[in-house]
Amino acid sequence: QGTYVRANGFGQWDYIKVKKQQSKYLINFEGYYFGIRGLIYGPNLGEFDTTMPITANKANYRYEDCQIKLQFVNDTNNGQKIEVKQNNGESGCGFGHNVYAGGTFYKVEGK
Repeated sequence: QGTYVRANGFGQWDYIKVKKQQSKYLINFEGYYFGIRGLIYGPNLGEFDTTMPITANKANYRYEDCQIKLQFVNDTNNGQKIEVKQNNGESGCGFGHNVYAGGTFYKVEGK
């Protein structure tokens, strides 16, 4: 459980929030991309929700031809993290232009 972050390179963070609910975890991704006029008009956004059984350490999300895989890992040097792999496809996962979920997210806060 907790909040995981990844710098997206534009002075903003992408977030994955994990909450326990009964016998599963609810997982929410929020991603951003700031284009040339992003500070004036706002960023492009992307978001998805998925679930994972409490006993698992992997989760998947699918949207049309897009597939996102999440692997929860305990790194002895850097703490808990989520390795995210995204296969874009033509749909772009339903995200705004240039929003991408793939990368390593590090836990910054519990519950």
